[in-house]
Amino acid sequence: MPILDTVKLNDGAITLKLRNKVWHLHIRLAGKLLRETTGCSELESAKAHAYGRYDDMRLIVKEGGTIEKAPTVAKLYPQFVEHLEQEYKKNKSQQYKTTFEKYFLFQWGNTPLNKITEFTLIDWYKWRITVLTPKGTEPKSSTLNNNLVVLKCFFNWCVSQKLIRTRDIPEFPKVKVESARRPAFINGLDKRLIFEARRRADIEKHGRVKSNRQDLYTYIVMGLCSGARSGELASIG
Repeated sequence: MPILDTVKLNDGAITLKLRNKVWHLHIRLAGKLLRETTGCSELESAKAHAYGRYDDMRLIVKEGGTIEKAPTVAKLYPQFVEHLEQEYKKNKSQQYKTTFEKYFLFQWGNTPLNKITEFTLIDWYKWRITVLTPKGTEPKSSTLNNNLVVLKCFFNWCVSQKLIRTRDIPEFPKVKVESARRPAFINGLDKRLIFEARRRADIEKHGRVKSNRQDLYTYIVMGLCSGARSGELASIG
């Protein structure tokens, strides 16, 4: 029985050709031809890959892209907004829309989806840290991380619409979130804490209880010297 080196699927819209023991894919759609390898040596695996890629390409063309060029971010944005409004409450969806428009749509509106890469995101990050807050300071790490959460939401939606695969989501910049520590004490609370701990130890008559309160006073002073917060010290009791 002869070994087939060419297989046609979907009335010829998909062609598989065997070269060097690997099946290669030709897709003809909207008057254009896409050529790429399936990476598969088994015919059945190559067929499954081919059907999947054909469905992906049909959806891209339907959304305004071409077989060589994915739809732009601006083209996809109105549908992403519909998704946000259905998925989240009004305040959160509005927050996501505002963030996306200000920091991503502004930068990549005319960029095809498949052209946003790891290097694109690195360039975005370098630009984003130059956008100062109303106070004239650089954005906090938590703010940058929240921006990227919105972008990840967009990419996940694209995956759900089969515009891209999960493995096609570019690697995001690593942002180490550092929370700003609030002032430990207000209105002299530290002094009041020391005073009360010492007073209760001094007035106690019972030997064991007095010893425990003296220990508590010592722990509080040690905690204050090591930078503990009032709530953390209060929980010792």
